[in-house]
Amino acid sequence: MLQKIFNKYFLCKKEDYDQILAYSFQHILMFIKQLLQNLFYKNKLPKNFVYFPLHVPNDIALTIRAPKYLNQFNLIKKILSFLPLKYYLVIKEHPSFIGNYNFFKLFQILIKPRTFLANPSLNNFDIIKKSQMVVTINSKAGAESILLGKKIISLGDSFYKNKENSNFIKNFNKKFFIQSLNKKIIINKMHKISFLKNIFGDSYSVEMYNLSKKNLFLFSRSLNTFLNKN
Repeated sequence: MLQKIFNKYFLCKKEDYDQILAYSFQHILMFIKQLLQNLFYKNKLPKNFVYFPLHVPNDIALTIRAPKYLNQFNLIKKILSFLPLKYYLVIKEHPSFIGNYNFFKLFQILIKPRTFLANPSLNNFDIIKKSQMVVTINSKAGAESILLGKKIISLGDSFYKNKENSNFIKNFNKKFFIQSLNKKIIINKMHKISFLKNIFGDSYSVEMYNLSKKNLFLFSRSLNTFLNKN
């Protein structure tokens, strides 16, 4: 908050810097909700589980790339209805949205049996490593799962949807879920290296939330290059 006050009154910046009161109120609510969620956070993961990382609501990853899964809580309920009896579902909040999800909708999910809310302090790689499968829409956890050799169900228009050990489907159903969970995979090290090289080759050296003239110029140039290539 102090940084925003400095930006607004001393640097005369605009946009979200004008909404300091709303910003402060939002973060106070996030803190209170996170205190309530401490009652549900789990540090010890179950033996057999499927992992679903929550996305930031109304992010472009959902609104543009996967609008049918905009309601993530309905998707979680569907996944729970598909789970075999010996499996659990582990969900984890997006790092930038901890304590900001609809608490009552989240509570309705957490009171269901075989549902775990991972403590935000748990390392995402550790959760993926211990999981039997990852279900994701467009999360970068999908790409991390590929590198860790985990089975994935990809529901959104992600850059890894058709990669090795990633099963992409438009109409998510129980039969496909069970088949993916039971599927045997063979990890090819060269495919992983190729996957990383392709990501690096398609990336651009720019930063989000950096409004310097140099970065804006690089961003604009990179965007033009990308549009011309596609």
